[in-house]
Amino acid sequence: MSSTLRERYGIKKEHAIGKVLWHSLNENGEIGVYDMQFGDIVVRNLLAEDIQPLSESHGGSHSHGTRDPDGPERKEAEAKKEKPKKKKKQSTGSPLDNWVYEDAKSYAQKLIEDYGEPDILTDNMASWDGGISKFDRVYVLDESIPHCCPKPHDDYVYSTMKINVPLELMGAVAKASESIIVDQLKNEVTARCADIVANAITLGFVQKLVDGEIAPEDAKEEYERHILEGITPDWFKEAAEDPEQK
Repeated sequence: MSSTLRERYGIKKEHAIGKVLWHSLNENGEIGVYDMQFGDIVVRNLLAEDIQPLSESHGGSHSHGTRDPDGPERKEAEAKKEKPKKKKKQSTGSPLDNWVYEDAKSYAQKLIEDYGEPDILTDNMASWDGGISKFDRVYVLDESIPHCCPKPHDDYVYSTMKINVPLELMGAVAKASESIIVDQLKNEVTARCADIVANAITLGFVQKLVDGEIAPEDAKEEYERHILEGITPDWFKEAAEDPEQK
C-alpha cells in the first residue's frame, strides 16, 4: 500500500503489508475491489491499483463463481479477520484497572469524569442507566472493534434510546451501518461507536428515517453524510448546553 493511502487510513508503516479478507469477482473472472486487513485496521473496497500484490495468487482468471459485494461470503470473511491480541489481565483493587483495551478504558474514565460514577462497573463493563444526555443507557465494554465506515476507527461505547423501527425499515437500517442494533421487542435502538457524539448522530439519523425525513433507499448515503458532517440531533445539543441535562 502506498504511503498516501497509509496516511489516509491511519495505517502504520510496519502494517503496510496487508491480508486479503475478500474480493469481488465478476462473470469474466475479473476482480473489482478488495477488502484487506492491515494490522488492526480493515479497509474495504480497495482497487487493484491501490495495492501491490506480493504474488499473483489474486491475479489472472478465476474459475469459481462470481462474488456479490452484498453476498454472504463477504460477511463471513469480515467475521474471520484477525483480532488484536489481548494483553494479559492483572488483578488489582479497581475493576477499571483490569481492562485490556486502553482506548475503551480511557473513554470510560472520561465518562466518569464528565458524568460521575457508573451504575455498574466490572472488569469488562461500565454502564450508566440514564444521566448522560437523553440516552436511556450508555455503556462501555472492554473491547475495541475495528470499523472502517465511513472512516477507520474502533468501537467500544454503546448508547441506547427508545425508537420503534418498523419492520419494513429494518433492511435500510442494516445497510446504513453494521453498528446499529435494533431490538424490536423492546422498541430500542443501540448505536455503537468510539464516542457518544457519534452515537447521538446515529440515533438521530435512525429517528429521521423512522419519521420519514430520510428515504430508505438513501439511508446508507445519508448516514455517512450525517457522520462526516457531524449532524447532531437537537436533543443532544440542548443537553450539551445545559449542564443539568447532561
